[in-house]
Order: sequence, then C-alpha cells, then structure tokens
Amino acid sequence: LTTIPHPYVCRNDTFVAPPENGPMLFVGRIERLKGVEMLVDALNIFLTDNLSAQFRFIGPDTSTAPGGRSMRQLLHARLSPAIAGRVAFTGEMPQLEVEDELRGASFCVMPSLTENFSLACCEALAAGRTVIVAESTGSVDVVGNAGVACAQGSSTALAAHMQNLYCDRNRLLDLSRRAQAHIRTLCSPKTTAARRVGYYQDTIDSFQKCGRRLPAKMMSLPPQCAGPLLIAFNSISAYLASDRSADLGTPGNRLVSIMDGIARESGRGAEVLLYGAGKHTARLLTERHLWESRGHRVVGILDDHPRFSTTREYLGIPVESLQRAHQRVRSGEKVPPIVLSTDTYEDQFWAQAAAIRDAGVAVLRLYSNEEFANAA
Repeated sequence: LTTIPHPYVCRNDTFVAPPENGPMLFVGRIERLKGVEMLVDALNIFLTDNLSAQFRFIGPDTSTAPGGRSMRQLLHARLSPAIAGRVAFTGEMPQLEVEDELRGASFCVMPSLTENFSLACCEALAAGRTVIVAESTGSVDVVGNAGVACAQGSSTALAAHMQNLYCDRNRLLDLSRRAQAHIRTLCSPKTTAARRVGYYQDTIDSFQKCGRRLPAKMMSLPPQCAGPLLIAFNSISAYLASDRSADLGTPGNRLVSIMDGIARESGRGAEVLLYGAGKHTARLLTERHLWESRGHRVVGILDDHPRFSTTREYLGIPVESLQRAHQRVRSGEKVPPIVLSTDTYEDQFWAQAAAIRDAGVAVLRLYSNEEFANAA
C-alpha cells in the first residue's frame, strides 16, 4: 500500500511557541462525525480539573443532532454549567482570523470519528500547533509523530491526553516544533509531486514487464482485491461505452434518472430544488452536464444554515430556507420537486421535510429509492 499525501503550501513563518495558558481549539464543522460529542464529554472532565483552562470551537453549526436539531445547542446543553463560561463557540470565521486563533492557541483537539486528509490538521501543524486526533482515521497519518492519537470514542482517554499536553510544557513545545517541520516535509508540493510521478511510473513499468503474464497475474489476486477491481473495470467499461445504467451509483446519474421520470410526467425538461448545500451537493454539481444536456435544471437549493442569511447563493445557484419554501407553498405558489442532496443524512433530511411533503410538494430521495434498488 502506497500513501501519498496531498500537497499543502505552508508560509515561511518562523516557529513561535504556543503562549502560556493559551486556549485549546477545535477547528471544523460542529457535527457528529467530527467527534464533538465525545469532545464535550472530555471537556466536562478536563476543564473541571483545570480551572484556568479555556476551549474554543471554531466552525459553523450543523443540524446533525438527533431529530435534525442544532449540534451547537446540543453541545451547550451537554456542557456542565460549571465550565460552560470557559467554552466559546465562535461560528465560522474568515481564514485570516482562523490563523490568528491558531497562533494564540496552546494546541488543537480534532477527534473526528472518520477522516481522510484533514486540511484543518494541516493548518494547525503549519502554525506550529500540535493536534490530538482519533486513532484509525486518516488524521493519524497527517499528524505523524508531531501529534497525539487518542482511542476512538473514549472521552476519558481524550481528557487524559489534553491534561498531559496542558501540564507538560516541555512535551508541548517539542510536539509544536515538530508540527511545523513535519507538515513542511510531508506535504511539500515538490515532494508530493515527485512521489506521485514516481508511483505512476513504477506502476506503468511493472505492467509493461508483465507482458503476456498479466492475465495470469490478475488471476492470482486474492478475492478481497479482485472483487473491487472487477467492479471498477466494469464501471469504466460501461462509462466508455456510454452505458449510464451500469453507473447508476454516481450522484449525477441518480439525479438524471429522477429528472427523467419527472420529465416523462410533465412532457418537458425537469426543474428541481436540491435540499442541502454541503459537500455532497458540491460533488453532485460537478456532474451537472449530465442533466443539463437533457434539458433539465437545478433551479435552487434549500438549506437552513445561518451562513445563507446574508449570502443567498451556493456555487452559482440561489439558496433559500426550507421554511421559506414551505411559506411559498402555503401562499399558493408552486414549488418544484425537491431532491434530498445527501448520502449520509438522507433519513434526517426526509424527516425535516415532512411539513412540506404534507403540503403536497414532491420530495424525492437520491439513495433510498426503489427504482435504484431494482436497477441494482
């Protein structure tokens, strides 16, 4: 297995030691998968034992608490009243302000339950701040020996690691110095580009040496490797042959199938709203050529995040709240069908859309859909 990190450009700042008794930071979305519930439980332990310590959550709120509620509100309710005054939630901040926060911090705590390549960790390391991350995630590879890996899901273990870094100034300084040097080496654009080119060249060379022995070599692959490869080869072949049905799993093709169904009923190109303005929608919109080439359109996005109270646009598409769309329906205005644009929180989005469904607006699932299940 070869792991090559993404490039990350660091500024040529000299190392500045963490301030004495500086606050600890979390940087990222306030959501369940970022491990924030476990983090708050750890803070109830750590901050109770360290009366001068402070913690700051930097990042936007999400509706990932049970029932689609605010995760920030859930964390507030979960904090012990005795320490709540020493825990701040700043909300989303401009990049330059995040950098200022990092420079003023002691260390960072980002115990995501799942993570691939954490840019937030890169930012912290580049600022010379060590990070506590969760084991069995990609963040462990990012921080290397410049960070601390904590047992997954253990708030007591997390509190103990925070206590160690908070009380052991020498260890904190050592890890902080390592952090800045580590990220500049690990993610240097020049180094990562050379490694990537070398990897592809080695792969090409190894296949060229196989010659006629390649089929036999493929036959020798263990099932756990051969299975995924065959699926990938089949998908690639279908894509090259323009057989879209074999590649129904992509978000864009799923949306095209939904839009085609709407168009068959209406006799004209489909217009839909997407519910959700997150990473999934960003990925989905990279395939917009699939439906636009067939005369279909995404005419708007529904999202209740506070950041859209001032900026009512996402990737060039107008955004309004689900509540506002519901108000339009009640006033007699026609609202297009709504497609749930999420792969992780589809059930939650479905529940949140109950009122507008009851008002007669078609709400369609992108994944839990009988048509797709039958096609598979």
